[in-house]
Amino acid sequence: MSDLLREKNVTEAVTAAKNTVYEWLQEFSAFFPKVKNSQKVYYKPQAVKVLLAVEQM
Repeated sequence: MSDLLREKNVTEAVTAAKNTVYEWLQEFSAFFPKVKNSQKVYYKPQAVKVLLAVEQM
């Protein structure tokens, strides 16, 4: 699980405002590779690439 990212790490990887990134994570959740462990959600590194693509739209 060391290669998985928390939501905070994912939001810091893009230049958009954090609240905007949180909205994108909810709105486009089907496109973000993620893993649930109990109550915590971890994102795979590919999620950053998807966020960067959304940011360019």
